[in-house]
This record gives sequence, C-alpha cells and structure tokens, in this order.
Amino acid sequence: MRLCVFEDSAVSNFYPLTYLRPVFELRCGHTRLFEKVQQTYPDAQVTYMVRDYLRDVTDERFGGSANNIDDLGDDTLFVNGRYLDFGEYDFSGTEEEAGVCDNGIVYVRAKKKTICKYKNLPPDEIVERLACELPQKTLDIKLLSYPWDLVNDNAAAIRNDFKRLGKSGVHRDLHPMSCVYGSEDQVYVAASATIQPFVTIDTQSGPVIIDEDVVVSSHTMIQGPACVGKGTRLLGGKIREGTSIGPVCRIGGEVEESIIHGYSNKYHDGFLGHSYICEWVNIGALTSTSDLKNDYSTVEMYMQDA
Repeated sequence: MRLCVFEDSAVSNFYPLTYLRPVFELRCGHTRLFEKVQQTYPDAQVTYMVRDYLRDVTDERFGGSANNIDDLGDDTLFVNGRYLDFGEYDFSGTEEEAGVCDNGIVYVRAKKKTICKYKNLPPDEIVERLACELPQKTLDIKLLSYPWDLVNDNAAAIRNDFKRLGKSGVHRDLHPMSCVYGSEDQVYVAASATIQPFVTIDTQSGPVIIDEDVVVSSHTMIQGPACVGKGTRLLGGKIREGTSIGPVCRIGGEVEESIIHGYSNKYHDGFLGHSYICEWVNIGALTSTSDLKNDYSTVEMYMQDA
C-alpha cells in the first residue's frame, strides 16, 4: 500500500503558519502531523500532495516525493494533512471508500485503476474527484481547522505521543539535587540528556519527554504534559503544562501551553503563553505574550479574507 498525505483548500486557514510549509509539517505534541500518520502506517511507501509552489522545498525536506503523480501507480491511502492522528483508527483496507467529516475529507482509499482515471488532473483535484466517485463513510472525527486547534490539542497530543514512544524512565543518573516529582513511569529522559542540579521534573499532571542531547540548566522546572526536542537547551525558568519544544532550541523564562518549532530562540526572561512559534524565530529579551488582553475583552484573530 502507498500512503499519500495531502493538503486541501483549508490550508489558508492556518496562514501565516502554512505560507512556507505544508500543513502536515505543523507540530502538535512531540511530533509533526505527518510523523503521526507515518507511525500508524510504518510499512507504507509515502508520498505527498502540496501546493505547487511548495513542491521543491517539500522534495528537499522529504526526499523528492511531492506531487509526483507517477508515484500513485499503486493502491493508495490518501490521508488529510490536517488529521491529528492519535493512532485510534486504521483507515487501511481492501474496499474503495472515502471517509468524510463535518470539515473535510479525512481519507480516501482507492485502487490503482481508479486513480489512473484522474492522473492528468492537478494534484489538489485528484482527492476531491475520488471522494465524489467512491462510497462515502461519515466519521465522528474533526480535522484541525485553525492555528488555535494545535495549541488547544497540544496537551492531549503530548500524552498520546508519550504512549506511542513506548519508553519511560530516567536513562541516566540524575544529579542528587534534582528530582522527578511524581511518577517516574510518566517521564522519559534520554541517556544522552544532561540534567543539571536544582531541576524539577513534575509529572503529576502529565508525562514529560526529554529527548537526546537535551541540556536542562539549573533552576529549571518542567511541568507535564511537556516535551523537549533533541539538542535543545533549557536555560532556567518554568516550562509549564501543554508545552512542546522542537529540536535545537534555546529556551528560558516562562513558557505555558505553547508550541515552538525547531531552531528557535527564547534565550531570556519573559512569558510566552498560548502561542505558536515557527522555525528560526528569535524572541527578544523580556518579550511577553499575555494569555489575556489588558482590557479583558475577547481576543480576535483576523483570517486571510477578513
């Protein structure tokens, strides 16, 4: 079986996050959306359908497999890149069908001969045509629709990614002046991570993942559910619940219920709350993003066509 992760027209709802990356490269939990789908179908050959101007960068980042219609010469499972896959459902099977929900096409399962009828169409039309032709199954599933969905679902995604990781425990000696406050079954500290003195890892409210080559500096508190990607350095302060930090970041101060992609920098003090930070972002000293507006009115976000 071939697996094709595709974008649909709703990617514009995620602007500006999706201007420079496919929607399935967004991070939620410990991994990005496409990685969760690949974990569910580990033996499948993978290809991607993206906006045409993202084809080259997608090829570079994922190995030359975007928008190549010839790759669809097999029976294929198409999965929407907006699907937050917790591993609960297996969409593979032998019969052709389309799984739909209130806000889009979740998956399409099609045979080679059916796909070939549409291979001359633009990639973004192929899935829509297949979904119209094949029997439809209505699913009680919600696709991600807006950027705040990623933040709202992040704590649940961390918990699920911890289960799927299949690892737990502290795989190196903690300094005697540091501790896990809560169950060690709810923490994973990689063997190559460094935990300095006066670090507290609090697992009472959820799991904590500390990946390879992470350095946690003294006077850092990490409160689960939270995850820290490979090669990241935590520079003191509070990493509060619902926070995901990607690889090779430098993070200090207080961070709560936020998602930070790789190679970004919040070295200094300041509060980051309910925020989504993409790659190669540098946040200046004492920058704060408040959870509340100063006048306590409703927070508004202007969408692409507003």
